[in-house]
Amino acid sequence: MSRRNTEGSSPFPTRRLVKIVATAGGMLLLVSAVALRRGLRLAHRAAKAYPAPESLIMHPVMDVSAERVNDRQLKIVWTITASRVTIYAGDDPSRIDRSRALAVLENGESQAIVDAPHLRTYYAVDFEQDGQVRTRITAERILKIDGAFNFRDLGGYPTRDGRHVKWGLVYRSGALGGLTDDGVRALEALNIKLVCDLRGADEIERYPDRLPTHPAPQVVKLPVVDIGSPFGRIAAVVANIGHVDALLLKGYTETLIDKNPQVLAGAIRRLADAANLPAIVHCAAGKDRAGTMAALLLLVLGVPEEIVLADYSLSNLRYEDFRAMAEPQIQPLRRLGITVDDLQPVLVANPEILKQTLQYIRERYGSVEHYLQMAGVSAAELEQLKTHLLE
Repeated sequence: MSRRNTEGSSPFPTRRLVKIVATAGGMLLLVSAVALRRGLRLAHRAAKAYPAPESLIMHPVMDVSAERVNDRQLKIVWTITASRVTIYAGDDPSRIDRSRALAVLENGESQAIVDAPHLRTYYAVDFEQDGQVRTRITAERILKIDGAFNFRDLGGYPTRDGRHVKWGLVYRSGALGGLTDDGVRALEALNIKLVCDLRGADEIERYPDRLPTHPAPQVVKLPVVDIGSPFGRIAAVVANIGHVDALLLKGYTETLIDKNPQVLAGAIRRLADAANLPAIVHCAAGKDRAGTMAALLLLVLGVPEEIVLADYSLSNLRYEDFRAMAEPQIQPLRRLGITVDDLQPVLVANPEILKQTLQYIRERYGSVEHYLQMAGVSAAELEQLKTHLLE
């Protein structure tokens, strides 16, 4: 199913349109002057069909994964062939209770329903075949933190050299200002040591995070510069409705990547310090800035690009949240016939945009590693990152 973007003739002349746009939170400063002089020609814009957000989701292909069934149970699914599968659980990946098995399966089953009474439970799945046993650690990736959204664990992903990203050490998220008391307690249970906030100063001032205080994590502000305000992004889409993909790609490459190497490298350097783990990296929606940061981290750890793109695409599971966030921002533009569905390209996480961004990094900087090293990350820090985050 796709969303169709259509509109009729506009009763507003250019001068009137400029005035209306200017009232929308200062959007006049953010919309291209050239586009405004053209009057934005909304009445003559061709109808545009956008893909359904769910069609952009690429679930990471994993040999073992866990997903929530209900408030107290998870389903663990695997593709590994084994004559016997035994599942254990613990509150930490390094503290699995092997005194009691949650499940023992011997008939070639490929999934099991297990208890998950707590916010965070980790599972050791032992696969026995021909006298050999290999173990995989798995956990729920998408965490339900009350008052937060798009909160995900970056653990569990395989690397090209046969290792895996450790669970429970790096999380990516949207803003944390809406946390309830239960949400704050949930973060306390995760034992967060560091929060890397990629938002700008104005965003932080308007929507400050609500974080645990006993103990309080270290908060490092690493503002990604020149991405513009939400109004600016909305205005840019309105002014360039026929070239949205090119506009978004330019925002990722020429702005996020080219203008923010020190910011992104600063986050990587902090994550290379074991004293800062577990850590959260977040922006406002946990989609673009945090998504790019997560992609760079996973790539330098050796996670294959197709899995990195799939992780990025999981933000589309929260599309309705992004849509709801955008609704108040476009209220002044409804008189122009603009709806939130016109903004769908900036509300989704299109993996093709990230794919082209990564290609841009390779062409311009040689590799993600070289891009980060040019911004001050040392080879030793990259090795420390792997030492602390891989198993």
